Amino acid sequence: EKNFYSVNDTILRGRNDAFLQTYPINVYTSRYKQAPHSAYPNLKNILSQNATYIVAKVSGGGLYVNEGWITASVTKVVDGANEQPYLTDSDQIAVQIHSSAASQFSTVKVGDDISLKADMLVGGISKPIYTQNSTMWQFITEGGNTVGTIPVDHSFRTLQDPMTFVTVNQKASRICLIEIDGRQTNWSIGVTADDCAQIALHLGAWNATRFDGGGSSAMWLYRSGTGALVSKPSDSRGERSCLNYIYIRKK
Repeated sequence: EKNFYSVNDTILRGRNDAFLQTYPINVYTSRYKQAPHSAYPNLKNILSQNATYIVAKVSGGGLYVNEGWITASVTKVVDGANEQPYLTDSDQIAVQIHSSAASQFSTVKVGDDISLKADMLVGGISKPIYTQNSTMWQFITEGGNTVGTIPVDHSFRTLQDPMTFVTVNQKASRICLIEIDGRQTNWSIGVTADDCAQIALHLGAWNATRFDGGGSSAMWLYRSGTGALVSKPSDSRGERSCLNYIYIRKK
C-alpha cells in the first residue's frame, strides 16, 4: 500500500524534478487533457518524462473522495521517456511514479488489479471535506496560524508572489475568496504566506486554505450579466490555462 499525493495536479508536469522526488506518486484521469482549450492549440499540459506510468480501467464507477476503495485492471505500463499516456475515457485512471520510486512498482504488469482510494482523514476517519487545496497546506487552522507547518524550502513561505486563497469563519457562515496580484513593478509585488495568514486573521478566518498562486492567479466578476477580469495576472500571456476553478453563483 502506497500513498499518492495529488489528483490531476500540475505536479504531473514534472518541471521541478526535486518537487517530484518529494511527491513521487500522483494520479490523473481523463480530465487531465494535453490540449485543454481547442481555441488555443499551442497551450499544452505536459506529463513528466522522468516517470513510469500505470494505466488502468476502473470497474464499478470512478475515484471519489472519501468513498473508499475502487478496483482497476492494469491495461498499460510505460516508461515516460518513450510515451506519456494521456487518457481519453472516463473509466480510465493512471498513476504517475517518479523514477525515484519506480522500483517499488517494478512487479506491476498488464492484467493485474490495483486498488485505489482518495480519502482525506480528519481525526483518523473519513469526513466530508470543507476545504481542500492542491498544495496540502493551510494558512489558518481552527483559528491558529499554521504557516509554520509549511516546509521552509517552499518558496511561497518567504517570497512575495501572486496568491489565491479562501477563508471561512468559525460559524461557517462567511466565506472570503482572496486574489492578490504580484510580480509586477508599480502595480503589486505580491504577498508571502505569512502575509496571507495575517490578512486571513484580519478577515476573521477560522480556516484559510491556499490555492495555486503565481501566474495562474486571476479573478473574474460578473455584474448585471457581464463578466470581466478584475485582477491583473502576472503571466506575460495574460490568463493562464488552469486545471481547477472555483465558480460561485447566487442560488
